[in-house]
Order: sequence, then structure tokens, then C-alpha cells
Amino acid sequence: MDSKPPTYKPGLYAVRHIDNWDGERDVALTFARLDAAGKWTHEETGDALLAYRGDKVLRAWPLDCSDAPDTQVIGVPRDWLQEWTLELVEAAQDGGQMSNQVEHLLEIHSKP
Repeated sequence: MDSKPPTYKPGLYAVRHIDNWDGERDVALTFARLDAAGKWTHEETGDALLAYRGDKVLRAWPLDCSDAPDTQVIGVPRDWLQEWTLELVEAAQDGGQMSNQVEHLLEIHSKP
């Protein structure tokens, strides 16, 4: 098992992180941008993502599509994956059971 932390390049990400604004260590999903200096900022507000003691990025998924010639990831078009990821993060931010949200998105977005 690889114990190295992931390396992220500058760009836009869907970020699962600990937001400790109230000391409760809430887990949140946020659209955030990583700059060249390694600073995470909220995409909508421009505020620092890691602002409180205990804040931590748990996982981040890149949303910027590469200019690489590959237009598909494991047989699925990149544009479809990006749109689906954005909708999944928005659905997760609305609350409720994640499994129900994923099920609903799978119903309305069948694989191309």
C-alpha cells in the first residue's frame, strides 16, 4: 500500500474535506481551486478552504479536463464524467442519503 500523500496540480477540484469552523470536524464537499503555491480556495467565494485548526483535505478530484489527446476515461467521454461529477457534488451538498442521490443520478444519466 502506498503511504505517500496524493500530489495535486493547480486547477479546479471537487474536494472532500474536514471543515472545523465549529469544532465539530464536519465533512464537506466543495468546489475549490488549488493555486501554484498549494493554497486551496473556495471556487465561489475565493475564501481560503483550510481556514480553521483541524481543517484538512481528505480527497480531491480534478474537474479541469486535460488537453491530452485522450477524450475518454475507461471508455466514458471526459465531458460526460465532468458533468456527472459536478451534479454529484451539488447533490451531495443538498444533504440526504448519498446512496439515494447516486441512484437518482444514475437513473437520469445513463452511460453514453
